[in-house]
Amino acid sequence: AGPVVAGVVGARKFFYDVWGDAVNIASRVQGLAVSQSILATASVVDHPQSTDLLERYGQKPMGQSQALRGMASEVAVYEIS
Repeated sequence: AGPVVAGVVGARKFFYDVWGDAVNIASRVQGLAVSQSILATASVVDHPQSTDLLERYGQKPMGQSQALRGMASEVAVYEIS
C-alpha cells in the first residue's frame, strides 16, 4: 500500500504502467512467496480494514524483517496462513 504514479507510455504502441516504491516493494515481496503462501507488508496488515478481516477469520500474521533489493532498510513482511 502506498502512493504510485500511473500513466500511458509509448508513441506507436501504448502501454499502461505504474511506478513508485509501493510497486517495487510489492514486486520484491511477491518474489519471496512460495506456493500456497500469502505475504503482506506492515502497511497492509496494519490497515483497519485488514485488521478487521484478519480477526474475523482468525488469521494471525507472522512477521519477519526482510532485506529487499533496492531498499535502504529492511521491510516488515507478514505471512498470513
